[in-house]
Amino acid sequence: MQEKLRILKLKKARLWSDIESLAEVNDSTYLQFGKTQAEIMKLEKEIVRQSENPLDENN
Repeated sequence: MQEKLRILKLKKARLWSDIESLAEVNDSTYLQFGKTQAEIMKLEKEIVRQSENPLDENN
């Protein structure tokens, strides 16, 4: 899960770099950026939940 989070954060950084460097940004780029951010937030929440309840995996 940590590896997936790292990959998503790299994707987000690349998208942001594209957004900053382009004079005109396609709406789909903003959509991808937002979707990636939502995936990151969802994964981070899952990681926190697992770390708070490590015994839940065995139930």
